[in-house]
Amino acid sequence: MPDPLNQTHEVENHENALRALTHNDWWKEKEKRISSAAFRYPKFSVDIESLTTTQITLSHFHEGTGIAKFNVGKARHIHFDTIHEQDPLSPENKAHAHVYFRKTNSQFKKKYARKLADMCSMLIPPTLP
Repeated sequence: MPDPLNQTHEVENHENALRALTHNDWWKEKEKRISSAAFRYPKFSVDIESLTTTQITLSHFHEGTGIAKFNVGKARHIHFDTIHEQDPLSPENKAHAHVYFRKTNSQFKKKYARKLADMCSMLIPPTLP
């Protein structure tokens, strides 16, 4: 069992991750879908759903931020690996994790980001100005 005192470890496949949608271009309002732009980074932050609530995750962001959810194990199958790591900007957030894109050929990043976006469930659509 991982040490709860901030040691990093791989998040188990059955877990879900919550991704904050902090930019309007990460949500395609007319199509009612998440943009792949929300996942086109070599490393991005999420919260582990079993360690938080949607409301607590939202409290870390500006009003109007949206929340999407995806399964960690399914994401791992398409080269997105979720690691439970402390957020240096919010060390009190014990649910924080980083997702790393592990495919070495970055020309496929958009393709895999689109697959991850399609796997997501929209919990709260963003309403940013």
